[in-house]
Amino acid sequence: MKNKASGIIIAVIMILLVFFPVSVEKTYAETENAAKVPVLVYHSVKSRDSGKMQISINKIEKQLNWIKKCGYKTLTMEEFIEWYEGEITIPKKSVLITFDDGFQNVVKNAVPIIRKNKQHATLFVAGYWVGSSGFVSKSTIRKLQKGSVIDVESHGYLLHRFDNGKMPAHKWSKKKLKADCVKMNKRYGCTVLCYPWGATSKNLRKALKETGVYRIAFTYARDGQYQGPKNKYAKRSDNRYTIPRITISAYDPWTSIKKWVKP
Repeated sequence: MKNKASGIIIAVIMILLVFFPVSVEKTYAETENAAKVPVLVYHSVKSRDSGKMQISINKIEKQLNWIKKCGYKTLTMEEFIEWYEGEITIPKKSVLITFDDGFQNVVKNAVPIIRKNKQHATLFVAGYWVGSSGFVSKSTIRKLQKGSVIDVESHGYLLHRFDNGKMPAHKWSKKKLKADCVKMNKRYGCTVLCYPWGATSKNLRKALKETGVYRIAFTYARDGQYQGPKNKYAKRSDNRYTIPRITISAYDPWTSIKKWVKP
C-alpha cells in the first residue's frame, strides 16, 4: 500500500514539473561569479601593425587563440549588461571583446577567427561613416545583427567629428547630444554607446539617460585631453555611463594581453 502511495506521489510530482517547471536562476555555474571583466578595445585589423590602432591579423589571431586556450568565455553585450546589473552570474574567466569605429576589415579579417574559435565580440559603429570607403555598410550591419558572432552598438552618429576644433561631447547642448544618440537607436537599434576618444560630459551622460533606451556606456583610455579612465577592469560598481575598457595597442607584442587575460 505504501509503495502504491509513493508511486502516486512521484507521478504527481513528475506531472507538476512538466506543466509547472521550477524557475531556475539564469547562471553559468553556482560556484562562479566574476568580480571584474576585462573589456578589450581593438580598432582596425589588417595584414600588418600600423601605429597604435591597426593591429595585424597574425597578432590578433594569437591573442584570440590565447583567450580560447585560457578557457575564457567571450561575452555577448547582453550577457555583460545582465552581469553588470546583477541579473546573472558569469565565469570568473570572462572577457568582453570590442572593436571601435566600424571598419570593414574587422568583418573580413577578425570575424572569421572569432567564428572559428566560437567566440563573440561587439562592433561599435560611427553612424556617419557607415557605407563610406573602408567601413561597414548598412547591409553588412543587418547581416551581422542576424548572426550570432558580432553585436553592433553605437559609436555615436556624429560624435566622432570635431565641431570647429572641439569634440561634440564638450561643445554640443544636451538636446543635440540626445538627438544624436536617439538617431543611432532608431537606425540600428543601439542601446549601448562607446564614447569616441573616451570623451564624455555631464550633458552627454544626462542625454543618454533621458533617451530611456541606453543601458550603459563605455569610456576609452587615451593620452592627452581625450583621456578616459586608465586601463582597468570593468566592475559592477562602475558608473553605468563610464565603464572603463582596456586598450590593446599594436605597438605592444601579442603577449601584452597576458596582463589582462591570465591562465
